[in-house]
Amino acid sequence: IQGGMIHPYLRRRRGEEPVEMPHPLLEPILRKTLGVPLFQEQVMKIAIVLAEFTAGEADQLRRAIGAWRSSGAIDRWGNLLMERLLAKGLPSEFVERIFKQIQGFAEYGFPESHSASFALIAYASCYLKLHHPAEFLVGILNSQPMGFYSNHTLVEDAQRHGVNVLAVSPEHSEWDCRLTLSGSVRLGWRVVHGMGQVAADALVQKRDERPFASLADFLSRTHLRAETLQALALSNAFECFKLEPRDALWQVLAYASRLLSQNSARQGQLPLFAEEPISWMAAEPSTEQAIFQKLSFQQDIQADYSAYGLSTRGHPMQALRPKLPDLPKTTSQLLKQRGYNGQNISIAGLVIIRQRPPTAKGTCFATLEDEHGFIDLIFHKPIFEKFENVFWNHSFLQVSGRLQVDGHAVNIIARSIAAIQIQEQVG
Repeated sequence: IQGGMIHPYLRRRRGEEPVEMPHPLLEPILRKTLGVPLFQEQVMKIAIVLAEFTAGEADQLRRAIGAWRSSGAIDRWGNLLMERLLAKGLPSEFVERIFKQIQGFAEYGFPESHSASFALIAYASCYLKLHHPAEFLVGILNSQPMGFYSNHTLVEDAQRHGVNVLAVSPEHSEWDCRLTLSGSVRLGWRVVHGMGQVAADALVQKRDERPFASLADFLSRTHLRAETLQALALSNAFECFKLEPRDALWQVLAYASRLLSQNSARQGQLPLFAEEPISWMAAEPSTEQAIFQKLSFQQDIQADYSAYGLSTRGHPMQALRPKLPDLPKTTSQLLKQRGYNGQNISIAGLVIIRQRPPTAKGTCFATLEDEHGFIDLIFHKPIFEKFENVFWNHSFLQVSGRLQVDGHAVNIIARSIAAIQIQEQVG
């Protein structure tokens, strides 16, 4: 955080450095935050007690802090605060530090009440995630889009913590994701790309009237978009009809072709096979050997991501490692278990978060995800500018840098990055 406030606070809370008050008058103001100003109210009290601001002037300072640099008011009131603190005989080093901290508040500062409210939400969320991970996952998925992490990251994390996540199913899925009687999470139609709730509700109503007997029955009664049907086919959603993905895709394409032929015939055109009825697929699937090659593991996961933006069958890195033997063998799990603090390491994974806050002086932050968990990345300005094009335009990266461990936090100070090229495609 700007002004270096949060790190001293955490170090003091862990007992790694002594709690010191820069001035005796600050002791009652900063006691609860171990001598480090964290809240807007504390800044206002510092201004009143040490700089002899009036209540009105302190409120103007608060307003300037909340203006997010829109008018430059923070500099005007900050300079006035500095002048009065210096006039009172306070050391220039202390005054300069207070001024920088107040400038930092203009970027992120918030009142203590907001902090308490957020802490309560964070505590409740952590409790649910630890003790009721399946219910927590269902609640978050059904509330999307809502925050930091995408569906695939939420599902991957839940699976790593023992939650059984079931794929979308024409036989069982509702619009919302749901908890099954066995405690598993069944994904709902809401995660399907291009699927709206109206279409999903109509599909569920048709299924409630009469279960789907076959893929042909499903196609003729649901009338989903062609792109959605093709994505569902390749993602193995029609496994319940005893069909492999490419066989299901073939039937979906054939159905669309025959439907188009019938529509054309009704308009006076004479396309090939226009006279054949659309019910030609109503018979049970053939038991003969499939003519299509099965999808590879990588293609399975790619198809899942194309359809849902996630996969219940594995993480993309699990599929890439066997095909790309030159990828670094170090994983997020190994780094956290062994601890290579200060060592130069390389790691590969999927970038799930990118941030470049204005308070970071050009530093960029990112989170890399592999099949075992997360690693936070820090790109200082020169490195970021050198690799900016690769960073923004590629999802899978190989990152080399120095490992930095601070308590439970594990970061890589990046020195170089390279894109991981993915060749195999679903088809």
